[in-house]
Amino acid sequence: MEKLYTQLSKVSRTELPVLLIGESGTGKELAARAVHRCSSRRQQAYVPINCSAISEQLIESELFGHEKGSFTGADRHRQGYFELADKGTLFLDEITEMPIEAQTKLLRALENGEYMKVGGDQLIKHDARIIAATNRSPMRAIEEKKLREDLYYRLGVFPILIPPLRDRGDDAVLIAQHFIEQMNEEHQQNRSLSLASVKKIEHYHWPGNIRQLRNVLLRSYVMSNQDQIDINLDSDPLP
Repeated sequence: MEKLYTQLSKVSRTELPVLLIGESGTGKELAARAVHRCSSRRQQAYVPINCSAISEQLIESELFGHEKGSFTGADRHRQGYFELADKGTLFLDEITEMPIEAQTKLLRALENGEYMKVGGDQLIKHDARIIAATNRSPMRAIEEKKLREDLYYRLGVFPILIPPLRDRGDDAVLIAQHFIEQMNEEHQQNRSLSLASVKKIEHYHWPGNIRQLRNVLLRSYVMSNQDQIDINLDSDPLP
C-alpha cells in the first residue's frame, strides 16, 4: 500500500494518462480523485463518467457533445464530458465496457488532442487529463475484443494496480475504523468496533472489497444499540 500511495503521489504531479486496474470495490475512483486533488489541475473540474452506464447510441454524444438538431431528440446544444473537463480531469471508469467503435473515436481524440461534436463541422481542441479504470485484466480484455490494443497503450502510460482488500494486511481494520469515525461524526455518537468484530474483519476475505466492508459496517452501525459494534457477516449477500 505504501508503494501504491507513492505511485499516486508521484504521477499526480505529471500530466501522464493513468490506468487504474483492480477488482470492483477496491477504490479506483477514490484513487482517481486523489490524483486529481494532488495535481496542478485541482482547482479545475473533475468529471467522472461510467462507460458501462451509457448506451452505445449515446456514448459519442456524451463524450463530445452534440449540436442542436444533429439527431432525433437533439433539441438543444449539449456540452460533452471532454468540454466539461477541459483544463481539469476526465475519469473514464470501466473503460473496457465502452463500445469498440466509441473507443476508436476516443483514441483519435486523445492522439490528436481535438474532437468534433456530433453534428458539428469544427474541430475543438481539448486539454483534459485522462484517468481510466477497469476491473478486467487489460490483456484479457484485448484478447476478448473488449479493449482496443492501441487504446490500451495510449491510456496505460502509467498503469497502477490497486490490490484487493484481502491482500492489504491490516488495512481492512484501519479502513473499518476510519468508516466508524465518519459515522460517529455524522450521527454524533462515540461507538467503536468490538474485539470480536475486529477479528472477523481481519479473517474475512472480503470479495466485495472496500465497498462491501463499508456496507457491512453501515448495517451493523444502524442496528447497534450499544457503544460496542458487533458486525454481522451472515446478513451480507456475498459469500
